[in-house]
Order: sequence, then structure tokens, then C-alpha cells
Amino acid sequence: MSAGVQARGPTYPQAIVLSILAAVLALPGCGADSRAPAADYDLSSNDPSLDPLVDAYPPGPYGGALGDVIRDYTFEGYVTEPSDRTAPLAFATLTMNDLRLGTAPFALLVMAETWCANSRITADELGLEAERGAAAGGEILEVLLDGDRDLAQRWIRDHELGVTTVYPLDPSFEETMGGLEWAVIINLKTQLIVWRDFGSTVAEGAPLAVRGVDELVHRCARVE
Repeated sequence: MSAGVQARGPTYPQAIVLSILAAVLALPGCGADSRAPAADYDLSSNDPSLDPLVDAYPPGPYGGALGDVIRDYTFEGYVTEPSDRTAPLAFATLTMNDLRLGTAPFALLVMAETWCANSRITADELGLEAERGAAAGGEILEVLLDGDRDLAQRWIRDHELGVTTVYPLDPSFEETMGGLEWAVIINLKTQLIVWRDFGSTVAEGAPLAVRGVDELVHRCARVE
């Protein structure tokens, strides 16, 4: 600085710039977040079906015919443990969505009523065939249309069933899916009904339980 020239403070415009800069520097940096914690935000009104990251149950229309999507029915009863087929069946609530989110590619549902002689014969046959279906990776459900907790327990004991044995909680299940002596197979990836059959006698070529497990094994074997 030349002799005789005194240092001056910032001019008026410079003072304005410096004050703005000081205010900016006082703000929190990019790594800081002045918002309230995420847990304080109310997300309860979000619709999961609108979230592309949510694996939602396939939409309807629903039905019981071949090629229809089965509704997300709820059952109660005695359920197998997929990781240990030898474990005792445990009483639980089961939905079609639970099956969809499991590891089995297909499920066989065999409809029965406890008073019916043909249903009792089919249950005995299903007990013999169940291990073959499970070994193929399929899921088997004995669906007692007239069942309750006590009847389901007695049915398992009387027929030595090692398969999931349940009863539907939705009264429309039988009307939609079929009554006793009907069996269906569900593709658990799409929830489509891919096979339906009726009749428990050998007049159809083989007992219903055998035909159903044959089809279940066949379809599971084709899964890549």
C-alpha cells in the first residue's frame, strides 16, 4: 500500500455482499437435516396398492372357474411347517396371500365335508399321497367346508393326515370354489386357478387325491 493512503472499510455494496455471505455460511450444511425425524411423519394414509415397491395381491375380478384369480381367502386350522414336514401341525390362521408369499409354486386344494363317506376315502388317500406332493415342492390343503377347530383336529387324527387341514372363514368360499369332491390347483405366482377336477371314485380313472397330486407334481416339475 502506498504511503499516505489509508486503508478503507468495505464500500456500501461490498458490505451488503459480505452480510449475505455471512448469513449463508450460518445455515446448516448439506449433511444436516433440520426436519423432524422420519418417525414423526404420518404415513398411515398411504395406499400400499399404489406403491410400486409393495408386492400386492393380484387384483380381481375374482372367481372359481378355470383361469380365474382366486380371492385372498382366510382359513383357520392346522398348518404344516414347510421347513420341517415331520413337525406336528400347529393351529394357525392362513390366507391365500400367505401361500403366495411362500416358496411353493403351486397349491392343491381338496374340498371335503366330515359327514361324507367319499371325503373320508379321499382323506385316507391324500394322507398316502401327501409326501409325494411335498417332495415335489408343492403345497397341499385339505379344506373342510363344514369344519371347525375340533372337527379339523379329529379329521387329522382319524385319517393320519400330515397335510395342512383348514376350514374357510368366508361363507362364500364353497359357492365360488366348489363343494365336496372338488379339487383345484392354484398357481401361487399369479393366483390363477390352473386345474379343476371333480369326483372321488376310481370311475374317473384314479382317486381324486391321486389325480390331484399327480397334477401337482407334474406342474411343480416344470417350474424353472
